[in-house]
Amino acid sequence: MTAFHAMQEKGIMLQTTEVGEYFYIDWYQGFHGEEYVLAMRDVLAEKGINGIKIERAE
Repeated sequence: MTAFHAMQEKGIMLQTTEVGEYFYIDWYQGFHGEEYVLAMRDVLAEKGINGIKIERAE
């Protein structure tokens, strides 16, 4: 399979995957900083989604 996607330089892209009883969210953004991903983590926690881990932010 061949796949292609284009993303604006300043955009944010989320991909979600469910494996067993876990959801994985891949967060891609075209700019520096982790404030948006941390804000998303906080919103999910407020909605009752527990066990949120951020494995890497660069």
